[in-house]
Amino acid sequence: MTKPTTSQETPAKHKRLTLSEIVEMSLSKSGGKSSAVSLSRNASGETLIEVTVATSDDADTATIEDAERGAHEVYARLVAAYPPLGAHDNSALTLTRNAKGETQVEVTTRTSETLPTVDALADKGSEVYDRMRCKYPMANGMTARPGSVA
Repeated sequence: MTKPTTSQETPAKHKRLTLSEIVEMSLSKSGGKSSAVSLSRNASGETLIEVTVATSDDADTATIEDAERGAHEVYARLVAAYPPLGAHDNSALTLTRNAKGETQVEVTTRTSETLPTVDALADKGSEVYDRMRCKYPMANGMTARPGSVA
């Protein structure tokens, strides 16, 4: 005769989880994506802003469009709080002298808010070149007439 076993006598066996149970558990965890704001400064001192707004079950961010609106509001508020230090167009002016003693003028311009087109760049580059050439004439004493350099 075999005696009946009770749950106290038999060690509990661990149930193996199925793949679908593991996926369900990982999706139901609250440790998923969360909203975040990151502020840092780059080498030139500008504040870099990163805003992440995740969708959730609450009414404010239920859809991707809601999350986008929320991110835009936060970003706009932070840009107002940390405005750019000062826009510049990264232009360069290089003056060197050759063997004859003539000053070599090199003007480099880049588009910016104040110089948005190539034509605006060309005009500004010619203006700066002409001004520098008048200040630093050629070895024979000649200067460029304003507007003569294309």
